[in-house]
Amino acid sequence: MNRRAAHSPWAAIRSWYPRFHMNRKPRQGAEARLAFVADRVPAFIAQIDEQERYVFVNRPYAGYYGRRPEDMVGRHLREVAGEQAYAELRPRVHDVFAEGRDVIWETAEGAKHFQFRATIARDDDGHNHGLLIVGTDITKRKLTEVELERARRDAETASQAKEEFLAIVSHELRTPLSAVYGWARMLRSGRLQAEAAERALDVIVRNAEAQVRLIEDLLDVSRIIAGKMRLEQRLVDLEAVIRAAIDAVRPSVDSKEIQLECVLDSGAVGVTGDPHRLQQVVWNLLINAVKFTPRGGRVHVHLQRSNSHVEIVVSDTGQGISEEQLPHLFERFLQADSSSTRAHTGLGLGLALVRHLIELHGGKVTAQSPGVGQGATFIVELPVAIVHREHDGDDRLHRTARSSSHGARRPSLRGLRVLCVDDDRDSLDLIHTILTSADAEAWGCASASEGLKLVQEWRPDVLISDIEMPGEDGYTFIRKVRALHFSTVARRLHLPSRHAAELRTTYGHSAPDLVCTLRSRSIRPNSKLSSRAWPGVPQPHPFADPRSDALSILGLIPP
Repeated sequence: MNRRAAHSPWAAIRSWYPRFHMNRKPRQGAEARLAFVADRVPAFIAQIDEQERYVFVNRPYAGYYGRRPEDMVGRHLREVAGEQAYAELRPRVHDVFAEGRDVIWETAEGAKHFQFRATIARDDDGHNHGLLIVGTDITKRKLTEVELERARRDAETASQAKEEFLAIVSHELRTPLSAVYGWARMLRSGRLQAEAAERALDVIVRNAEAQVRLIEDLLDVSRIIAGKMRLEQRLVDLEAVIRAAIDAVRPSVDSKEIQLECVLDSGAVGVTGDPHRLQQVVWNLLINAVKFTPRGGRVHVHLQRSNSHVEIVVSDTGQGISEEQLPHLFERFLQADSSSTRAHTGLGLGLALVRHLIELHGGKVTAQSPGVGQGATFIVELPVAIVHREHDGDDRLHRTARSSSHGARRPSLRGLRVLCVDDDRDSLDLIHTILTSADAEAWGCASASEGLKLVQEWRPDVLISDIEMPGEDGYTFIRKVRALHFSTVARRLHLPSRHAAELRTTYGHSAPDLVCTLRSRSIRPNSKLSSRAWPGVPQPHPFADPRSDALSILGLIPP
């Protein structure tokens, strides 16, 4: 007997059978014991003679056909199974009797799956006593196989998506970097005329900004997956948020001669959330609409109040969305066309970020499209707070809009001592240049040990420290700074601040305020450094206004 057969129910029945038929007249006690055991085995068991009539069936087998065992004994296989089932069983039974080999088959009854095995029943002397049929319920095994197959397909799909995503990322990052690198070398050669040099600078800035957006999207997805995306909750002026997003996409709209229509309901108030993130949502929806709308097309933005929520509707007359693609539209890294000949660039993260950010605000986003070539509509629903206060002059402005408004009063950084600690010389030089151009007194050092020495000797007002540094990281460095005891205590500057006017007017030689610049990782949860007292701001990238750059570095306005 082979290994597989040794573990099968039919093997046990087959081994019992010869002992049951040792004598021509089996004992009644043995027959009763066999029937008792067979009725309680979790399997379907039956014996059929050479005329295809049932000699023995257990209760599970009889129950499979909706009968009692005593009603089946002596009946023909065709009479019990029915014509259709018998037509399928007859060849299998014939093969067992004719060739003496086992036959295995499977059947399905609704959601149930069964496996049957037919084998010759021989005693120890080799006499043939008909055919044994043993069946088992394999529904759980089938479900497991289905789950494994689904998991395999999902793994293959994920692996393929990963490969496609890495190819897209490398292309999307390399393309602007090639332009930056090429034009930078041309500028360095000194062979460009004034007009060409100005064009080169425009190309470098534009492509650098494109890289910044790509990296920021990747970091946002990383924060969302890790559950570390935080919102600065406040009452939001959605009208100002939408107008700021429209201003940001205006160059793209004008370059394609797209007609942008905007209808904003001034009564759509009462939403609390993060203005910066909501502007990111609207910007992503608008830039997506502009990207897929042909030249001369139309994009419509509508803000309206609807019962207990506020709706932001962005619709376009672009290429539309297929019915197959709609359910997967907000998945991460989804590209309708990821081939090398695709017409539109991007990582496929914009709409996924929209969904995640809106869900963090307690809302939802849906997409509608009549079909390919018929445009698309995206509807964002944000809940309205049951109780909310009226707008004040400060809350009506989005932070980015406020920081970039013309004529806004900027605090003077003259006399403000800022110590920068970063092992990357290029970043250190950039921050130093930005701060000194804004009239601050800046000093840079490339290691934590050097920075600790300068803190004690120079007594800065603000300390800007990188986190990831060789030898001693920013966490250890800041702990050592906090452990220092200074004799003079002056008014502290709390960063980041909502009001630029909170910059101190006199700078004492007290323990410095702390600002950390973050790279790819968030503050470690076990660092035991309070995020309220030790705010983290992204490493800055250049803006047009050095004063805005300095305030961004100090955490007073968003970068």
